[in-house]
Amino acid sequence: DNLHLLDKMDKMKNDFKQISEYLCFNEMQNHQQLENISNKIKKAIDECDIEKARWLTRDEIEDENGVIYKIDRQSKKAAVFGLQKPRENVFIPRAIKQEGIEFIITTILDESFKENKTIKKFEFDQNSEIETIGKLSFYESSIEYILIPPSVKIIKEFAFHECTKLTTVEIPKNSKLELIEGYSFMQSNIESLFIPSHLSAIKESAFRWCHNLKKIEISDKSKSLRVDKLGFAEI
Repeated sequence: DNLHLLDKMDKMKNDFKQISEYLCFNEMQNHQQLENISNKIKKAIDECDIEKARWLTRDEIEDENGVIYKIDRQSKKAAVFGLQKPRENVFIPRAIKQEGIEFIITTILDESFKENKTIKKFEFDQNSEIETIGKLSFYESSIEYILIPPSVKIIKEFAFHECTKLTTVEIPKNSKLELIEGYSFMQSNIESLFIPSHLSAIKESAFRWCHNLKKIEISDKSKSLRVDKLGFAEI
């Protein structure tokens, strides 16, 4: 346990070093985009979200559909960062390549599609390795449909909050989803919900004011599920 803790501390120390170097470099730049990234990094550090701050310092690439990714050359992983071009249908592949190197896409970063008013349908490769849908990632967007990949383990707070056009959220039977954080689907218009076997907690107000939610199906393999206060209030 002590060795694991030391390894974790060393990793955090290295992350802080890389973040500091990025911010120092950024201070010398006169570029609005870099300044915007720096502000996001500083906000992430204020919120003690070192993982998010680390991703923000990584290289940025764009695919042919205008989806922007952050890539980590050391771990060979990638994170969805945003959308450069207006699109109704967005598809996220299992991986993205740059210079012949494959980067596995494992997360949708916080605020990636926040207040995006063009997207309607959001889908993933059938072999997707996405594990996290970030905080505020689709907040107040125009999304209508999303298929949550089986690999997703956590949907963070406010992820789909006030997505008033969102009616369909498909969660497959073989989903590894473990946690739905607070306010994540609050005031959306989803019509049905499947609760998979691994889901152990639905946090505060996650589905509050989802007035069109008429059908909730629970996996027959579900063992324990904790629903925090107001989790399904006023539906």
